[in-house]
Amino acid sequence: MNAIAKYISILSIAAASVLTVSCSDAMLDEQLYSSLGTSNLPKNEKGAEQLVLGIYSYLYASDFQQFPIYGSDATSDQMFVNWGGVPEDGWAGQMNFLTFDQNHSVAQNAWQRAYIIIAQCNEVVRHFGALTSNTKIAEAVAEAKFWRAYCYYQLGLIYGNAPLVLEDTDMKNGVKQSPREKLYQFVIDELTPIDENNVLPHRRESSEWGRPTRWAVKTLLANLYLNKKDWPNALKYADDVMQHGEFTLMKEFQDVFDVEENSELILTIGCVGEYYRGNLYAAQSLEGDLIAGLGIQGVSGSNGLGMAVPFYNTYDPKDKRIQDFDPVTKKGIAIHGYLNNVETGEPIYKGSGGEPLKVEEALNRVVILKYPVQENAMNGEWMTQDVVVFRLAEVMLTYAEAQNELGRPDLAIPRINDIRRRAGVDELPLDLSKDEVRDAVLAERGWELFMEGYRRHDLIRHGKLLESIRPKWEYYLDSPFGISGEEFRNLYPIPAAAMILNPALKQNDGYNKL
Repeated sequence: MNAIAKYISILSIAAASVLTVSCSDAMLDEQLYSSLGTSNLPKNEKGAEQLVLGIYSYLYASDFQQFPIYGSDATSDQMFVNWGGVPEDGWAGQMNFLTFDQNHSVAQNAWQRAYIIIAQCNEVVRHFGALTSNTKIAEAVAEAKFWRAYCYYQLGLIYGNAPLVLEDTDMKNGVKQSPREKLYQFVIDELTPIDENNVLPHRRESSEWGRPTRWAVKTLLANLYLNKKDWPNALKYADDVMQHGEFTLMKEFQDVFDVEENSELILTIGCVGEYYRGNLYAAQSLEGDLIAGLGIQGVSGSNGLGMAVPFYNTYDPKDKRIQDFDPVTKKGIAIHGYLNNVETGEPIYKGSGGEPLKVEEALNRVVILKYPVQENAMNGEWMTQDVVVFRLAEVMLTYAEAQNELGRPDLAIPRINDIRRRAGVDELPLDLSKDEVRDAVLAERGWELFMEGYRRHDLIRHGKLLESIRPKWEYYLDSPFGISGEEFRNLYPIPAAAMILNPALKQNDGYNKL
């Protein structure tokens, strides 16, 4: 829990609720969200800061924290979402097996969350963009531009084409989509001057932890160039972060997600143990009988999220990133296999005939506590670990992929091995070919970055999204793979609700035939 998150929870909770209502009613309407009204917003540093805090009042809300899950990992081979069970025509099944359409709420919510943030960022730029001769105001405007760029990058990744709505856009007759390349170029044009002119600080104090730095800007650019397959620029920005950002890998993998303001973190979203502003991942991963059987106190379980069993089976059994959860210390990550109640010794899960069941048989998934469980959380749900947005390990893997694609696998392998060494698995040999390293980087990104919002996009970049779903489909559904050749599913559908509100929108190809 960082200081700015706590400050936001006190100052701007009313702003967040106004924000949610206003933008859900009209997803392209831009409103002013601040603890100050429009008429008395001072055109000075204080006014700029107040308006920027309106961005964080929603960024720190729990549904935006889950943007990476529902914008990426839930619709990849990594995750199994259990709400609604296994069937491919259920709410969760449509994500698990890529069978959703334009009416699915996950398509709606990812779009809406992005435009809510964009609306607030546009207000900062509209009110203060001409006042950047003042250093603090320039920093506030750069912060707004960073988060606006982040959202447009996510929209480009997820939907391909999306309306580019800026502070001066006329929206009376709707706004047509801009192609992905235009969205990406906008992000580059916005962030490059911020980077080159060092507008954002090199480091943040604890009171501002969770706000972007120059290294967050560089990391976002590195990831964008990675997905553009612009290898020289991906390498340039990743190398800059690695060489000059003063970040280091944490010694223990799980400490990355439990020790605040640690040396590996580049950008996080702050969480507090309060309603709608806490970290929900442990509570959403757990289930009631499992909680009772493991003796976990003061935590509820919504039986929702986990790792797909076929993906779990790709890990090396000794990999610390799936280290078994210890009910005594409450440390560890993976909960799987046959488990007995810590008090009675009886199996936690039993079949219809009384025979013991594995966790993955009873819950359809391996339970993963990447963010360690915190007992006695508020309402049993709201934990305080900050949600990771960017960290050094991902940058190192971006560096490795770019070096390899530029024909230098010998320079890529040591960075992959740095990460594998921490995970406790064997290092890669130094004489692998370019094709072998390409496969190794993709696999390592999957194992290292589970539930951090990269997997779907990584698979698409490698042309493997649909086929990666095949093992999950066949394992859970016990039926022939049903979406072979449907490459249109590399994009999300434009939400039906967005198309009603904005008649200038055009549905992505393929979805208009479902």
